Amino acid sequence: MKVLVCVTLLLLAVGHGESACQKERQTDSNRASKKCQCQDGSLCDVGDSWRNSDCQNCRCTGEWVKCCSMSLAPTDVPAGCIPLLDKTTCSYKVYKSDNHAEDCTSARK
Repeated sequence: MKVLVCVTLLLLAVGHGESACQKERQTDSNRASKKCQCQDGSLCDVGDSWRNSDCQNCRCTGEWVKCCSMSLAPTDVPAGCIPLLDKTTCSYKVYKSDNHAEDCTSARK
């Protein structure tokens, strides 16, 4: 029984982590030089990290650039509302589905 619980928790953790991250394989020449292409087009060293314009934390591993979301969209959103990522604060705000200018957080009670 303990094994089943551990396996289930592991699968949930792996699935959750992968859904919030993405990897991009680097070119052969970048891998050979131990570099990664950063968001602005420049080359980064292995181990460098940065935040991209989609509010993801990225890291150069040499073979891959791995970017992970800083925050997950809320799932307990009231009916008629939608979470939208505010890229200036890197946080989600909840707005009316039919009017993205109208805040919907007061309806979350």
